[in-house]
Amino acid sequence: MKRFKPVSVKNNCPWKRRKSVIHTPLAVNTNASRKEYTSTRANQPTSSSPPESADIIDDHDVPVFSPEAQHSEAYRRNLNSVLNWDKVRDQLLNANVEEEAMPASSLCSLCKEQEPSLRCQYCGPRQFFCSKCAHDLHAERNQFHIMELWKDNRFVPLFPNHGVIECGHCCCTRILKTFKLVDAFGNQHLKEVAVCECESHAVTLVRCQFWPGSPERPSVGFHFKLMDLAEKLFLHSQVSVKEFSELLLEMTPPLQPNFISSMYAILNSGCFEEYRISYSVYELKKLKESLPSNSLKVVLMYDIACILSRHLKNSSQEELLSDVDLAIPIFHCYGHKASCQVQFSPRRTSNIGLTDGEGVERFWSFLRQFSAITKEMSVDKRNDVLTDASLHYGEHLFHKFGPALLAKLRRASTLLSTVGEEIRKLIVSLPDGCDLDTVRQWIDIELSEIVPSENGVLAT
Repeated sequence: MKRFKPVSVKNNCPWKRRKSVIHTPLAVNTNASRKEYTSTRANQPTSSSPPESADIIDDHDVPVFSPEAQHSEAYRRNLNSVLNWDKVRDQLLNANVEEEAMPASSLCSLCKEQEPSLRCQYCGPRQFFCSKCAHDLHAERNQFHIMELWKDNRFVPLFPNHGVIECGHCCCTRILKTFKLVDAFGNQHLKEVAVCECESHAVTLVRCQFWPGSPERPSVGFHFKLMDLAEKLFLHSQVSVKEFSELLLEMTPPLQPNFISSMYAILNSGCFEEYRISYSVYELKKLKESLPSNSLKVVLMYDIACILSRHLKNSSQEELLSDVDLAIPIFHCYGHKASCQVQFSPRRTSNIGLTDGEGVERFWSFLRQFSAITKEMSVDKRNDVLTDASLHYGEHLFHKFGPALLAKLRRASTLLSTVGEEIRKLIVSLPDGCDLDTVRQWIDIELSEIVPSENGVLAT
C-alpha cells in the first residue's frame, strides 16, 4: 500500500518578517484500504486467465476533487453573471425588436383618440402621436427632437419644418435666415432663425444656445452641450477634434441627412481651438513690447504659424503682425497642406537664410535624456535638475555661437555662388524672353493659384 505524506503549506508574510508552515494530513481509512487492497490482490487474474480490459482497479485511494472547489470566488461570481445574462438574452433581444414596431391597437399618447403614425423617443419611451398632436407639441418647443414616421413597416426619420427659432427680440429689420444647427446629440438640422441688424448673427446664435461656426455671417451653429462635451473629451481623454468629428458622423443614423460637408474644418477654423493659441499670442505681444523700436523686423517660426495667422486676423488683432513675418519650421512645414507650404515655408521667407527653426526641437531632444533619471524624483528636485540642464545647454550653445556662425557664413557664400550659377544656366536654357523678373512672376502666379483668397484679395 502506498503511504501518503502530510501536505505542507508554506505561508510567507514579508510584512511580518516570519514564515509559517501548516501541516495538513490526508484522511485515509487504513482498514478499508487494507481490505480493499487484499480483495484486489485476491481477485487478480492468474497467468492462465484471460485479461480483463473493461475494469481498471487502482491499488490505492486517489482523492477526487470537485472542479468547482478549485475555482476562486471571483471566478464563480463572473460565471454566475454570465449565466444570468445568458438566461435573459433572448428576452432582451425580443423586447428590443418588439419596440421597433408600431404597437397594434395603440392610440395617440396626447389626445388618446387618433391612431398614431409617429413616435418621438426624445420625448420618452413609447411616445406615439398622431400627425396633428406631434406638430402641435414640437412647433414651439422640443424643436430639435427627431420624430420617426411609421412607413413601410419601419420607422424612418422625419424632419418637419417646425416653428421659427426666436431669441426674444423683435424689430423692423427682423428677417428669417436658415442655419445648419447641430444639436446636443450631434444631429444636423436646417432651421430658420429670426435675425436682425441690431446685433450680429453670431450673437443671435449664442442667445439661442448655439456656438457660431464663424464670427461674421455664420451659417453653422453647435449646441453648447455638444461643445462642452468636445472640450471635456479633449482635455480629459485627449480626443482630438478630428476624432470627435468622425465620432459624430459614426453616431449619425444612415437615414439622417448630413448638411455639413466637413464638420472638422468648421470646428478647427477657430470655432473650437484645439491648440492653445493664447500662449503664442502672449509671447508675440511680450516680444513686441520688449523691442526698442518698430524698425526691427521680426521673423517668428512656429509649428502652426498658419493657424496663428488666421486666428489673429479673425480676432481683429492684425496689428500684431505688423513688422512680423510668420514661418513654419522646415521639418514641420512638409506636414502642412500646399497653401501653407507656399505661404509659410522658411525657404520662401526672405532674410532668414537657411535657418530651419528647429532649435526648440533640439532643446527637447537634449532634455529627453533626463526623462528616465527624473521620473523617480520629487517635484522640487526634478525642477532643479531640469533648470541646471537648461542652463548647461544654454552655456554650451553660447560657446558654439562663434564657430557656428563662421561655418554658416562660409556655407552661405558657397551656396550663393553655386545657386546663382545654376540659375543662370537654367535661364539660358529657357525660351527667349525669360529672365529673373519672369521667374518672379511665375512665383506670384503659383501663390495666387494655390493660396485661397479672402474677400477677393490674396491671403498673405
